[in-house]
Amino acid sequence: MSADSVPILIRRLQSLDDAERESARAALIRLDEAAVEPLADAFYSGVGEGVGLDILAIAIQIGGWEARLLLADVAQEGLFPYASWRSLARDALDSGAY
Repeated sequence: MSADSVPILIRRLQSLDDAERESARAALIRLDEAAVEPLADAFYSGVGEGVGLDILAIAIQIGGWEARLLLADVAQEGLFPYASWRSLARDALDSGAY
């Protein structure tokens, strides 16, 4: 797998099949920091609440400066439509992991 496969993996995160979603999540995490920029690009281009939470959780698990930038943007009030995204981003930033 390469960073080029991230859009396919993001689509698989939306599957109704739990095993397929978990497989996609694991593949993205294995890509490590190479996945964060394409994940952020997908996030900024517009995703639903659930996929957005998945993307943020994966970015949190991977870590790094690009993940931190994404979380800092999401944590700001009024920039994104879901309070759940803001809460997850703020909790991760407040935990001291970044």
